[in-house]
Amino acid sequence: MIGLKIPVFEKGNVLTKEMLESMKAYAVDAIQLSYKDYGNGIISGCEITITDNILTIHKGLVYYQGNICFITENINLQYYPTDTWNVVKLVFGELSKELMFTTMEMYAEISERTEYEASAIEIARFRLQKGAVLRTEHRNFLDYETAYDTLNMIEAEYAGYKESTICPQLLYQFAEETKGCDLSNGMDMAFLLQIWNMKGQSLNRKVIENYIAMRLGKTVSHMTNREIYEGLVEVLKKIKHNKSEPQAPRRIPRMIID
Repeated sequence: MIGLKIPVFEKGNVLTKEMLESMKAYAVDAIQLSYKDYGNGIISGCEITITDNILTIHKGLVYYQGNICFITENINLQYYPTDTWNVVKLVFGELSKELMFTTMEMYAEISERTEYEASAIEIARFRLQKGAVLRTEHRNFLDYETAYDTLNMIEAEYAGYKESTICPQLLYQFAEETKGCDLSNGMDMAFLLQIWNMKGQSLNRKVIENYIAMRLGKTVSHMTNREIYEGLVEVLKKIKHNKSEPQAPRRIPRMIID
């Protein structure tokens, strides 16, 4: 199909193969093309909540090897306090074309394997001590690195142009903590505007790497998620160091006439 061709479903019309192909073009091909050349990772959704000892991955969209996979119902996983790092991940099978459908198996798991796996996408990780409660809320930007009993999103993989990128929630927290600071540095303002304009979407990894390198006076290079986070921590310290002091109320001069 070239151009616009939307099937009309009205009484008396016969459902044809051409109409079904048009539906596929809009329902499947359009969304696939929207994320063409993206890296593996979460597109949207997949938030994690905790109830007792059940970890729930909520509905979402995930990009994997050129295909968009849907999580259309929440996934519940049981977890335990093992005092070791556990990774929450989505694991993918091979793409299979059958008579009626093209399918790709996907399931979620909590694993102690922390190393990168080409067939999986990390959503979060945690290290829970016995008797402790796993929390998902973060008090501030530094809290994302808390080693115990806190959901860690630093290594989470989000779909970005050409390559995976880091969690938008983490970037948004970074931007929120610059409020009230001196943002006269043009690089800071340009970067923050991009974050505030993301509207829940991811930010290109190259943008983040270039900002950190230029802001810290370093050579631009590829950075791991951990290195990106540590770089943003260092930049945030610099920004907060230049925090604007509240100005004293301006005194209006008075003229006394005798």
